[in-house]
Amino acid sequence: MTRCFFPKMIPDDGPSGGIKADGAAPHAIAARKAELRRESLRRRAALSAAEQHAAALALQPHLLGFLRRRCDTSGRHLHVAVFAPFRGELNISLDWPAVLELPLQLYFPRVAIEHEPHRLEMVPLPPGCQPDDWLRPGHFGVPEPPPETAEARSRAGESVDPSQSAAGTPLDLVLLPGLVFDRYGGRIGWGKAYYDRFLASCRPRPATAGIGYDFQVLDQELPLQPHDVRLDWLITPSGISRTGPVQVR
Repeated sequence: MTRCFFPKMIPDDGPSGGIKADGAAPHAIAARKAELRRESLRRRAALSAAEQHAAALALQPHLLGFLRRRCDTSGRHLHVAVFAPFRGELNISLDWPAVLELPLQLYFPRVAIEHEPHRLEMVPLPPGCQPDDWLRPGHFGVPEPPPETAEARSRAGESVDPSQSAAGTPLDLVLLPGLVFDRYGGRIGWGKAYYDRFLASCRPRPATAGIGYDFQVLDQELPLQPHDVRLDWLITPSGISRTGPVQVR
């Protein structure tokens, strides 16, 4: 089967592509990340329901256009990991009807708490299912695939390798939420490193696109740690941008 993987502009620095900002101590980086998280959450919480909805509508043509171009380029069904919005994240669920018409197999993340450390597994959306009907509150209350889906796959002898999609098929693209992004591919999430560990385990690594509000994208480079994985694209209500080369100091 022909595989579609997108080119990367940014070389990796180490196994997961993290950049240690200005040689700062780990505790200083962690403290700065926590500060940036708090500010992003404050601004997100201040958005009215109307503002959140307007941002989601503005995102639609950019996200759908991005996915359509990926499909047109590949000429085959793509394996794409998405997410269900939670606690004020940009609502991409408005796009499900149009996305499900594309030649895609969608996957949703599930936190496998039966493993130590906890890890992300990407579970395929079953044929004929609507995401909002299928997903259930999971770890931290985040909508995710029901646990019995992964258990059934395991009993059937299917691959449950967290770095793969179904039956060992590599993912082509992963859409990620986040709290803060920079224009060099940096991303700050909730601090559990679920996505970072997942992406670091993928061979080959899929293309990645961060989804967020415009105010969540900063011009300055974020303070990253060695495990942090940089993203290839950013998609916001204002448009699509390819992340640029990391600044050399």
